[in-house]
Amino acid sequence: MKQYRAWQTSYTSLLAFSRLCYNKRTFLIIKDVKVRDYELVTIIKPDVADEDAAVVIEKVKALVADHKGELGEVNSWGKKKLAYPIGQYKEGNYFVMRFKLEPKEAGEIETTLKLNEKVMRHLLVKKEK
Repeated sequence: MKQYRAWQTSYTSLLAFSRLCYNKRTFLIIKDVKVRDYELVTIIKPDVADEDAAVVIEKVKALVADHKGELGEVNSWGKKKLAYPIGQYKEGNYFVMRFKLEPKEAGEIETTLKLNEKVMRHLLVKKEK
């Protein structure tokens, strides 16, 4: 009988521990749903026409809108000299975007930019408040 009670006690503590873990798991899920501020800097190849560069930026804007994000400001810094050559290029067209988005959706924007041949480099950072 004492063994049964010991097993029952450990089973009860195991249930309490599993409930605690479950509560922590749901807390983490709720925490990840939080919308964050992001800043995206994109460098587009200099031989790409301005209309084509605008199309790339419009695709990113559409992605943000499709994933229920809020688009902030979009600035074009124009052609600037690169700090070091990237391939055969010594300059690039710079664009800066600010938007709010859920963290799990930010990866898809980066994947889209990686696959685009007109984009030389991009940097997506989470802005601190």
